[in-house]
Amino acid sequence: MSELIPADLSIPPAFDYSAFSLPENVSLTFHLNPHKTGEDLPQPTEFDALLKDTDIIIPEFVHSKETKDSMAKIAMGRRKDYDDFRDRLKSNDMGGWMRAMISALYASRKATANIDVDISHPSFKAFQATEDALWRGTNTEIRSHFDEVLANVIANYASVQARDQAILENLTPEIEAAIAKNRNLAAKRENDPLNVRIFYGTMHRSLLDAVIAKHQAEPVEGFSAQDSADSIKNDLAPMAYAKFLRGQGMAVEDIERWYAYSAFGTVVHNRRYMGNDPSGRALTTKFLELESQLDTTDFEKLRRQTVELFESKAA
Repeated sequence: MSELIPADLSIPPAFDYSAFSLPENVSLTFHLNPHKTGEDLPQPTEFDALLKDTDIIIPEFVHSKETKDSMAKIAMGRRKDYDDFRDRLKSNDMGGWMRAMISALYASRKATANIDVDISHPSFKAFQATEDALWRGTNTEIRSHFDEVLANVIANYASVQARDQAILENLTPEIEAAIAKNRNLAAKRENDPLNVRIFYGTMHRSLLDAVIAKHQAEPVEGFSAQDSADSIKNDLAPMAYAKFLRGQGMAVEDIERWYAYSAFGTVVHNRRYMGNDPSGRALTTKFLELESQLDTTDFEKLRRQTVELFESKAA
């Protein structure tokens, strides 16, 4: 990591700052929100207005070469690519959000860039493995042990960290490539910063921390980065992930709170949706009761309650 980055808790030191650069004369605005359904994006008229002063749109999108090319064609207004892409998204976990996003891209005719990893990237494969263990496994007996879930959450954070590092390294090359393909953007950039909006999940808030830290240490002419007004600021998952990046211990309360939430939610999810527990509704009720106590509870007590509930297999 670059020695120019000060050792400060506001900076995620787990990233390699020497491995990425920032683009000149570019203003980044991060929209960090859930990304499951179309409702997680602004309403269409509001979204259209938001994109009017945007030069480049960057959605969260783990891709293949084929889908990356399709996204670029959609932004150019290619109807067939747009229709085909929407059809393919129907079975995707983020399908509702992405369908709304590509509809906005198609209507806006704005340039787009993809800074995310390819589906074959090791970080994404590792992420899928931990997600499978947490959410999609059929062995709920194993899934229902708190410590095993904790281990999978930690492995999940490590995979997100590796992916975020790759995203930071892709940021400038992909923005520069989008500008190189568009004479109007290149001309505008000579006089004014380009407005680039990045739409990512709340888990990736440390990307914003990292680019701000990089710019503070190694200023780039015309560069700026800011959070949008609509971003969610206090989601438990990115808070716990940020602590993980900073090497702060497992005893920190917000980490414990997220672990308990994640572990319990995993078992409720598996038993309800894998068809392994007829009392799923009662389990969900108990989960919501525990969730309501998260801000004030004794975390060791919550841990014991959670483990007892897992082992009892009943509400």
